[in-house]
Amino acid sequence: MSKKLSKTSSRQGLTLLEVIAGIALISTLFVGLLLAMSRHGKQLQLAQLQLSATEAADQLLDNWYSELGSVPTSGKGVITSQPELAWQTTSIGTVTIGTVQFTIVRLAILDGHMPESGQPLVKVDVLAESRTPTRAP
Repeated sequence: MSKKLSKTSSRQGLTLLEVIAGIALISTLFVGLLLAMSRHGKQLQLAQLQLSATEAADQLLDNWYSELGSVPTSGKGVITSQPELAWQTTSIGTVTIGTVQFTIVRLAILDGHMPESGQPLVKVDVLAESRTPTRAP
């Protein structure tokens, strides 16, 4: 009589393949998390720069209206309180309301480090009263 020996599988550890697959999965999740954090950091930095540009535009407009009484229709320069920001104004058209003619002036706040990029951080269109009144029809 022969007795068959039964093989009992009492597994104590993980195979090399299981360990490598686990490391690969964790690494993939870690890389995805790092990419998301990097993207979030860049968006946060841009949002803070845009907020700073908005505050600078508000300050510029306040100064211009208190000192000059109007907005310059064409010009550019650096914001003295924040040298990393530059400003530019351009006349983009005119509009007549009643008997008063206004010039539409666009104030753009640009990143002073990259003003040639063409993408303003903030754009504000304001009405500047033209100095020559129009006649009523």
